[in-house]
Amino acid sequence: MKKRLSLLSSVLALCAGLAVAAPAQAAQAATASAQAAPVKVAVGKVKATPPRQDVACPTTVGFSAVIAAKGDGVVRYRWVRGDGSRGAVKSIRVRGAKKVVVKDRQTFQESVSGWQAVQVIGRKGLSAKARFTVSCQGPVVVYDERHPLPASHGGGSRPVESAASVTADPPSYAGACPTSVGFTGVIQVSRVPARVVYQWIDSATGESAPEVAEFGPRDARTRTVTRTLPVSASGTGWKAIHILSGNGHDSGRAAYAVTCSPQTLVTATAAVDQPSYNGACPVTLTFTGRVTVSRGPADVEYRWIDDKGGKGPTQKLRFPDKPGPASVTPLPLQVTADAKGRRALEILSPEQKIVWVDYSVACAKPDDTRVDISGLEPGDYTGDCTGGVDYSAMGRVTVPAGPAREVPWTWYLDGVAAGNGVLRLPASDKERTADVQDWEAKLSASGPHTLQLKAGTVTVSKSFTLTCKGAPGGEPKITINGLTAHPASYVGRCPTNPMMYATAVISSDRAASIRYRWELDGQQVAVSTVEIGGGGGSVLVESVKWQRLESKLDGKVALVVESHNKPVATTGYSVTCSKVQIKEVAAAPANTECPKQANLSATLALTEGGRTYVNFRWYAKAAGETTWKPLHDWWGAQFDKPEEQKVGYTYRVDSTAEHRVKFKLVLMNWGLEKETQQISLGCIN
Repeated sequence: MKKRLSLLSSVLALCAGLAVAAPAQAAQAATASAQAAPVKVAVGKVKATPPRQDVACPTTVGFSAVIAAKGDGVVRYRWVRGDGSRGAVKSIRVRGAKKVVVKDRQTFQESVSGWQAVQVIGRKGLSAKARFTVSCQGPVVVYDERHPLPASHGGGSRPVESAASVTADPPSYAGACPTSVGFTGVIQVSRVPARVVYQWIDSATGESAPEVAEFGPRDARTRTVTRTLPVSASGTGWKAIHILSGNGHDSGRAAYAVTCSPQTLVTATAAVDQPSYNGACPVTLTFTGRVTVSRGPADVEYRWIDDKGGKGPTQKLRFPDKPGPASVTPLPLQVTADAKGRRALEILSPEQKIVWVDYSVACAKPDDTRVDISGLEPGDYTGDCTGGVDYSAMGRVTVPAGPAREVPWTWYLDGVAAGNGVLRLPASDKERTADVQDWEAKLSASGPHTLQLKAGTVTVSKSFTLTCKGAPGGEPKITINGLTAHPASYVGRCPTNPMMYATAVISSDRAASIRYRWELDGQQVAVSTVEIGGGGGSVLVESVKWQRLESKLDGKVALVVESHNKPVATTGYSVTCSKVQIKEVAAAPANTECPKQANLSATLALTEGGRTYVNFRWYAKAAGETTWKPLHDWWGAQFDKPEEQKVGYTYRVDSTAEHRVKFKLVLMNWGLEKETQQISLGCIN
């Protein structure tokens, strides 16, 4: 048999949707059963239509057969071809007697002789063979964008001709699976208006139902149609378009090949909390790691190693049930002097890989600044705290003789900044002393407190205790209202952008100093103090901002008041990460002698997530230019579920001079863009 160029096959099974044979029925004595009779199958009337063709190529040969089945069960069959290839396995469910016509179709673009037959799965042998011969007359002609179908201006006296071409993107792929292959078909007509009936043919999944392309009297003579084929395993195949209307020219075959790389079972990440440290020594760096398995159960052995050949103990993570991430045991490293180095998380089994992390430490010289807190008044206090107790303290900074110097300073009360500034000391050959701004505050929160003054890198502290009692009406009553996560339910790109945060209103029935903390998913993230004066009131507080990486998460944020009656409030939040792809982009010039218009099209796909809004914009760059120019404002596309959407734009030029240009589609905030091939508009010299 002569070699085939690209394969285009389709199996159309006209099946009756009958139920599968019922299971055996138990007899009353439970000693016997009645089993469904086996299915008897016969295949006949196997033929090729037409069996011989002497025509211009590409051309299409149809095949059909009649499967007669009797009994209860399922008949599985496929087409087998003389060149050794096989079609997809199809099923027919029968109960009783049934005759089903099954069909297949192939497209050829060079002379060939061969046969096709039906194989019933589970039975020996093949049906009778439908033999065929294709003899191509003249050169093979495929009408595509580079070889357009000639226009006709017969005013209706000549029939409208139509033609199709198909390309695969990518035609060859090697990488992770599942993946997808895109197919772009171009249907042309010799004049408008026109109506073309066509169908897609696929080597694996068969022929599609007929589709219709309508061309209006003012439309271009070219129409682009697309298909996407999900692929989960290595293999080859093709698609083509068969024109069902009269005076049609079928496309050639758009072949593809997919080679799936082995699936990675284990992925690992590693990080250090202070990758570039500059400050007082000694310092402790903490290395952390995270291991994720793609399937379970699995045991992962790992260890920490360094760049000098040192190796830590082997440890194990267990994933007993399902895939997911887990954290490894952190590695602390104490550094006492300037240093640079690397540490790595080494995965030992079931796969081997190493993830390195760099670090550097620059130890600051000892700070020769002296800092002093004096005049802390009233110190330890017991008594009425109505309206708050006035506290104050003075701070002094001393530096040795030397050049001019700036010393930043900050007051802290219970770890929360309470005033700051910078001392600017002139050059001197004597020791220099300066006072910072006094610390003053009204306090009403009973308990121990710590006042700190930090100047440069030196910190000193003084502690005191405030005991409030005997105040009219007793202790302040603190309440929390309106705790809300923003947003409460996030759906979009991850890490979450913009970052999430929470707000709440803290109220008191009288003057109070209120110490509180934020907790995120059970972990403390911030501590602060707020003052409410006079006869009480309310204040809006806001948490630190956070991001999440998990693809699906239901979390909790809590506001905990640590003083007075210590109320606590919690609220939930959720994160659903979406994944968006630009699957294909195309630019097609209008099919005229000197096209001044290009039709841009793209397929966007939401592969994971829920309702997601995507902003996109088309850009153009003419040949010889270096800057992409936006063609319109940001437009939007909304996905309600994982699906695909088409987006497009019509690009026009005023001049008929040759204009070579390429386009790209950009998705805002998703970091995604994809370019088209360069096309030519205007009159091509």
